[in-house]
Amino acid sequence: MSKWYDDEPHRQEVRATEPRQRPQRARKNTRRWCKGKIGVDHVLEVRLSKHATSPWRNGTPPCYRADWSRKNWWCNHERYCTRCGKIVVPSLNDACPDFTAEVTRHRASEVARLRDATRSKTDDDE
Repeated sequence: MSKWYDDEPHRQEVRATEPRQRPQRARKNTRRWCKGKIGVDHVLEVRLSKHATSPWRNGTPPCYRADWSRKNWWCNHERYCTRCGKIVVPSLNDACPDFTAEVTRHRASEVARLRDATRSKTDDDE
C-alpha cells in the first residue's frame, strides 16, 4: 500500500501533460459607449442640472463660491450625452463656464449679513 501523497501525480505534472487552453476573453466594457453599443462615442453637451432650479435653493445661483468656504466652487453644470441622456460628468467644478475666483454674493449670504448687522446694532444699543 502506498502513501496518500504518492497515489496521484503532482499538479505541475498534470499541467505539463494537458493541452494548453486559451485564456477566455474578458467582457467588453460597454459603459463607456453610447447605449452600450461598442464603438459608438457619446455626443457630449453641458447643461444645468435639474437640481439647479429647485425651489429649495432660495435664490442661490446655480454655480457659486461661498464666503464661508472660499476654496470650494459649487457647480451645478453637468456634461451629458444628447443621444442616450447619460450624465457622464455630474459636476464640472473648475471647468464650469461660470467659474470665477471671486466670492459670489447671493441672497442667502446677504440675509445672513443683514441679520448679523442687526444683531450688532441691538447689542450696541443695550
